Amino acid sequence: MERKEALIAAIVENIPKGLASDGRHHPYYLLNYENPVIDGLYRDFRKKRGLPDYLPVSDQERTEFELLLFKPVVLARLEELISSPKLEMKNQKESE
Repeated sequence: MERKEALIAAIVENIPKGLASDGRHHPYYLLNYENPVIDGLYRDFRKKRGLPDYLPVSDQERTEFELLLFKPVVLARLEELISSPKLEMKNQKESE
Protein backbone atom coordinates (compact mmCIF):
# COMPACT_ATOMS: atom_id res chain seq x y z
CA MET A 1 0.00 0.00 0.00
CA GLU A 2 1.31 3.44 -0.90
CA ARG A 3 2.24 5.74 2.01
CA LYS A 4 -0.59 8.21 1.25
CA GLU A 5 -3.15 5.41 0.93
CA ALA A 6 -2.00 3.88 4.22
CA LEU A 7 -2.40 7.23 6.00
CA ILE A 8 -5.87 7.72 4.51
CA ALA A 9 -6.89 4.22 5.58
CA ALA A 10 -5.55 4.80 9.11
CA ILE A 11 -7.41 8.10 9.49
CA VAL A 12 -10.67 6.63 8.20
CA GLU A 13 -10.22 3.62 10.49
CA ASN A 14 -9.93 5.97 13.47
CA ILE A 15 -13.20 7.81 12.76
CA PRO A 16 -15.23 7.71 15.99
CA LYS A 17 -18.06 5.22 15.86
CA GLY A 18 -21.54 5.76 17.25
CA LEU A 19 -23.45 8.91 18.02
CA ALA A 20 -22.57 12.07 19.90
CA SER A 21 -24.46 12.90 23.08
CA ASP A 22 -26.92 15.05 21.11
CA GLY A 23 -27.80 12.12 18.81
CA ARG A 24 -25.83 13.30 15.78
CA HIS A 25 -22.86 11.52 14.27
CA HIS A 26 -19.45 12.51 15.62
CA PRO A 27 -17.84 15.19 13.47
CA TYR A 28 -14.53 13.98 12.10
CA TYR A 29 -13.73 16.28 9.21
CA LEU A 30 -10.25 17.76 9.42
CA LEU A 31 -11.41 20.94 7.65
CA ASN A 32 -14.42 23.26 7.75
CA TYR A 33 -16.13 22.82 4.38
CA GLU A 34 -18.30 25.89 4.98
CA ASN A 35 -15.21 28.09 4.62
CA PRO A 36 -15.47 29.60 1.10
CA VAL A 37 -11.78 29.02 0.35
CA ILE A 38 -11.94 25.35 1.39
CA ASP A 39 -15.22 24.96 -0.52
CA GLY A 40 -13.62 26.33 -3.69
CA LEU A 41 -10.65 23.99 -3.38
CA TYR A 42 -13.00 21.08 -2.66
CA ARG A 43 -15.06 21.84 -5.77
CA ASP A 44 -11.85 21.95 -7.84
CA PHE A 45 -10.81 18.57 -6.40
CA ARG A 46 -14.18 17.01 -7.19
CA LYS A 47 -14.12 18.39 -10.74
CA LYS A 48 -10.56 17.16 -11.36
CA ARG A 49 -11.48 13.69 -10.04
CA GLY A 50 -14.73 13.60 -12.04
CA LEU A 51 -16.86 13.43 -8.88
CA PRO A 52 -20.34 14.92 -9.46
CA ASP A 53 -21.59 17.61 -7.06
CA TYR A 54 -24.88 15.83 -6.46
CA LEU A 55 -23.31 12.67 -4.97
CA PRO A 56 -21.49 12.46 -1.64
CA VAL A 57 -17.85 11.43 -1.67
CA SER A 58 -16.52 8.46 0.27
CA ASP A 59 -14.64 8.85 3.53
CA GLN A 60 -11.46 7.91 1.65
CA GLU A 61 -12.01 10.56 -1.06
CA ARG A 62 -12.79 13.28 1.49
CA THR A 63 -9.72 12.36 3.56
CA GLU A 64 -7.56 12.32 0.42
CA PHE A 65 -8.68 15.89 -0.36
CA GLU A 66 -7.99 17.05 3.19
CA LEU A 67 -4.48 15.55 3.19
CA LEU A 68 -3.65 17.27 -0.11
CA LEU A 69 -3.74 20.58 1.75
CA PHE A 70 -1.13 19.63 4.35
CA LYS A 71 2.60 20.22 4.08
CA PRO A 72 4.84 17.12 4.13
CA VAL A 73 5.98 17.90 7.70
CA VAL A 74 2.34 17.88 8.85
CA LEU A 75 1.67 14.60 7.04
CA ALA A 76 4.68 13.06 8.79
CA ARG A 77 3.32 14.22 12.15
CA LEU A 78 -0.11 12.78 11.32
CA GLU A 79 1.54 9.43 10.61
CA GLU A 80 3.18 9.59 14.06
CA LEU A 81 -0.11 10.46 15.74
CA ILE A 82 -2.03 7.71 13.95
CA SER A 83 0.48 5.08 15.08
CA SER A 84 0.59 6.42 18.65
CA PRO A 85 -0.44 3.97 21.40
CA LYS A 86 -2.33 6.86 23.06
CA LEU A 87 -4.63 7.13 20.03
CA GLU A 88 -5.23 3.38 20.06
CA MET A 89 -6.12 3.47 23.77
CA LYS A 90 -8.48 6.43 23.24
CA ASN A 91 -10.28 4.61 20.43
CA GLN A 92 -10.61 1.47 22.55
CA LYS A 93 -12.22 3.49 25.38
CA GLU A 94 -14.69 5.11 22.96
CA SER A 95 -15.77 1.76 21.52
CA GLU A 96 -16.49 0.27 24.97
